[in-house]
Amino acid sequence: MRRVQALSAMALLAVGLAACGSTYSPPGAGAGAPSGALALTTQDFQYTPTSLTVAAGQPVTFTITNHGPHEHNFSITSLKIDQDVANGKTESVTFTPSAAGPAVLQFFCSYHFKTNGMGGSITVTGASGAPETPGATTASPAPAASASAQYHY
Repeated sequence: MRRVQALSAMALLAVGLAACGSTYSPPGAGAGAPSGALALTTQDFQYTPTSLTVAAGQPVTFTITNHGPHEHNFSITSLKIDQDVANGKTESVTFTPSAAGPAVLQFFCSYHFKTNGMGGSITVTGASGAPETPGATTASPAPAASASAQYHY
């Protein structure tokens, strides 16, 4: 019985350490490589992973699953993405990063970025622009994205 408890504790510790700020790049994510589908989770005011890599000009779908007790949000200001994700729910957002756009996109939770620093970055390989500032205001408010919205910029 003690062995089962010890193994369970070690497994929980390993999962907890892995969730503390991780980086994900899809297989073969070099310049021109397809980005495809990427998964993000939210829980306790953090995203996992916090750093991702995608290819410019290739459609990418982010599937965001909220495992926490609070509503969260997935926003990218420069792309006018603003998708709420209720607790216990999953939402998807699809967009195509532009080669002329920012080389680093900042994603964040519009509810918890200022108070908890809930955000992350997406490196766009093949992009030539400067990194954007997370949560920067735009001239007009961002429209709410639908559960399977597509953005092309």
